[in-house]
Amino acid sequence: MTRRQVLSGIGAAAASWAGLGCLLSSETESSGSARLTARPGSPRTTGPAGLATFATGQSTAVVYVPPRVDRTRPAPLVVFLHGALRTVDFFVAGHREPADRHGVIVLAPYATSGTWDAVRRQFGPDVTTINEALQWVFDRWTVDPAKVILSGFSDGGTYTLAVGRANGDLFSRIVAYSPGFLIPVDAVAKPPV
Repeated sequence: MTRRQVLSGIGAAAASWAGLGCLLSSETESSGSARLTARPGSPRTTGPAGLATFATGQSTAVVYVPPRVDRTRPAPLVVFLHGALRTVDFFVAGHREPADRHGVIVLAPYATSGTWDAVRRQFGPDVTTINEALQWVFDRWTVDPAKVILSGFSDGGTYTLAVGRANGDLFSRIVAYSPGFLIPVDAVAKPPV
């Protein structure tokens, strides 16, 4: 097989997936709100540096805080939403070295049940989980409001595009790896995607 044939096949596959994404988007309607209320502010308590897991109402979250993060100085925050396999270990482990180097807090909440709620039906407890996880971090560290990034992979990428667009006044960037479709939301502001 020639290089041209391989690239043509990849292009056809990508177009097929894009078409499927459009169909899924038109069939997938969501109700409920994707709005988050947690916002960076002054920490009210302290938190440990390193890796920690904490409860968020109906779920849990993992946070990694580099040792060099000073709770009195604004730090960037990257929030990662997992795919349908509900794994965050690879993301946190893979981003630990750059997080250490740049002083970036990494937060990875878990969906309450398998994948993110609005991927299957409507926004609900997973918005609450993300909000509680963000508030937990904001209560313990000073986060730079101009450097709060939402990212996600696969189903988490789909959810990232929705929650990120609905909260463009919170997230300064949206990074979606391999999203499947677009969930309709009322967009707020226009952060770069």
